[in-house]
Amino acid sequence: MEPKMIIYPTDFSTCAENAMPYAIAMATALKCKIQIVHFVDASGILKSEENPLRVLEEIKELEIKAQNRLFRLKSNIEKSGIDCGTEVLQGDTLSWLPKYLNEKKPCLVVMGTTGAGSVENKVFGSNTYKVIKKTDFPVMTIPEKVSYKGFEKMIFATDYEEKDTENINFLVKLAKHYKASIDVVHVTETAYKNEEEKHYADNLRDEVSKTVSYGRLDYKFLYWDKIEERLEILLKESNTDLLALVERKRNFTDRLFHKSIIKKMVYHTQVPLLIFP
Repeated sequence: MEPKMIIYPTDFSTCAENAMPYAIAMATALKCKIQIVHFVDASGILKSEENPLRVLEEIKELEIKAQNRLFRLKSNIEKSGIDCGTEVLQGDTLSWLPKYLNEKKPCLVVMGTTGAGSVENKVFGSNTYKVIKKTDFPVMTIPEKVSYKGFEKMIFATDYEEKDTENINFLVKLAKHYKASIDVVHVTETAYKNEEEKHYADNLRDEVSKTVSYGRLDYKFLYWDKIEERLEILLKESNTDLLALVERKRNFTDRLFHKSIIKKMVYHTQVPLLIFP
C-alpha cells in the first residue's frame, strides 16, 4: 500500500513558501510524506518563440531551474525528519493540479493564499479557491501573513451533514498530536430554530461519540444573522489557530455554507483554513 501523502504545490512565491511549515506540521501529525509539485507553464514560450528547437531549450531551462529550487525545499523539509519527494510537470497549474491530485489521492493538500488585493505575481495565492472547487480532497489554505506557531485551538463549523463525523475524526487526529481543543460550532439565527435542527445536533454528537474519544472536544451553538461575520468574531475572541469548513459540491440555498461564504473566508480570513470536500 502506498504511504499517505500530503501534496504541497508551489509556484515559489512568498505565499507558497509561507505554507511550507504547515505542510511539515501536518505531515508530522498525520505520519505521512510530503510531495512537492511545480508546474512549468510553457504557453508564453509557445506564443513568443517560433523556433521549435528553441522552445524545447527554454522549457528545459525552466524545468532545470525549478528542479534546483525544489531540491532546496526538499532538503529543508527532510531536516524535520519528513520523507519528501518532488516533481516538475508541464502544464497550466489551475487546469492540471486537480488532475494531479486525483491521480495521487493525497490525504491533504497544503497551499498558500493571499487576499484579492495582493499585487505579487503568483499562480496560487488568489486562485486557491478555484483549486478547492475542483478537488475532492481536504485542502488547507495558509494566509500569506500568518506565521506558524502550532495549534492550541481548532474550530469546526458544521451544518450537520453526513460526512461531518468523518471530518471531526480527521481533526481529532491533528488535535491529539498538538493537544489542541476542538469546538464544533453551528451558527443559527435563533436558539434551536426547530426540532429538526436539534435532532441534527444530537445525532452528530452521538455518532461522533461512537468513534472518537477525546476530552477536549466541545459543541456550541452561536446565534447571529450573518454567518461569516459571526465566525470572524469567534476567531478573534477565541484566538483560533485553525478553522475547518466544508465546501459542498451541491447548491444548498438554505444551509450554512454557501460557496460565496467559503470563498470570502479563503481570501479574507487571517487564520489557516481546512476545507473538507
